[in-house]
Amino acid sequence: MFCPECGKQINENSKFCRYCGTSIRNLEKKDVPGENSTLSTKQQAYQSPKSSPAQQIDRKTGKIILITIGILVGIIVLIALIKLNDGNITALDEVKIIPPNYMEKGNEALTNKNYQQAISFFEKVSADSKDYQEAQNQIKYARGMIIQSELDRYESSKDITGLDNFIQRHSGTEYEQKANDIRTRLMDYFHTRQSQFENKQIEFAKQYTEGMNDVARSNIFNESNRWSADFMKEDNYRFYDWHGTLLTLSTTKGGTDVGAIINSNNIAYKVKLTSSDPVYQKLASVQTFKPVRFSGVFKLGSNRLLSEDSITEMGKMLNPELNIQLTDISMD
Repeated sequence: MFCPECGKQINENSKFCRYCGTSIRNLEKKDVPGENSTLSTKQQAYQSPKSSPAQQIDRKTGKIILITIGILVGIIVLIALIKLNDGNITALDEVKIIPPNYMEKGNEALTNKNYQQAISFFEKVSADSKDYQEAQNQIKYARGMIIQSELDRYESSKDITGLDNFIQRHSGTEYEQKANDIRTRLMDYFHTRQSQFENKQIEFAKQYTEGMNDVARSNIFNESNRWSADFMKEDNYRFYDWHGTLLTLSTTKGGTDVGAIINSNNIAYKVKLTSSDPVYQKLASVQTFKPVRFSGVFKLGSNRLLSEDSITEMGKMLNPELNIQLTDISMD
């Protein structure tokens, strides 16, 4: 059996442990060392060899090595993250450094006829860029196209007033002559339009007098009204530089209100305006019963027909009195 205290083997009949002196007298059967007894455990513990100093040193060294490896791994990971971040920052910096291709964007805007946008792109091309001179040439071209587009707009809309303002702004430039050429073409157009309009009125008057009865004459009357309105609508009811004779020019006391009648081919163009109208002062430079040039806009009445003051149907057909808003007048 084994001593319950020190765990060493002793004789079965021993009353004391010859090694540690522990009394074995009260040893119970349950305390006899067995496979699962506490004594067996102590014996095993006793028999288990203690770690030597060398083994303890090896364990400490192993821990140090593990800690060192952990630190090294951490440092490596940290360096990798720093490099990754540096790479991203560098990539972003490179994106910022690379300038947009303003030449390409500008040329694309030119193709789409966005001339002002094209200029804004070309102006961003750096002066030390190899494309700088080309950009300056494109700016000049785009500005020229803006001016040309303005001229084209005045011509297509037959806007003499806008064209006159353009000529003043670009006096002494190459565009002044272009504008004057357009103005000449438009004036020829409006002179022709006066002849067409008035000759048609004469034709309607002749048809009216030859009408077989009132129904036929009324049909001609209505046709005349519709044709006149449709004809002038093509020019937004505007006319320029028509010719006539100033028959009457009268004012109220103090000249606050002015009335005038300009005659051409038995058609009376009636004017009513006030001293606040821009054309008012120009009336001071014309004489009655003298030829004049005049411009204006036809006023509209009911059903979008030209406004007319004749009391009777016959009066309208033989001697129309058409109301206009006068915009310009001068001696012819």
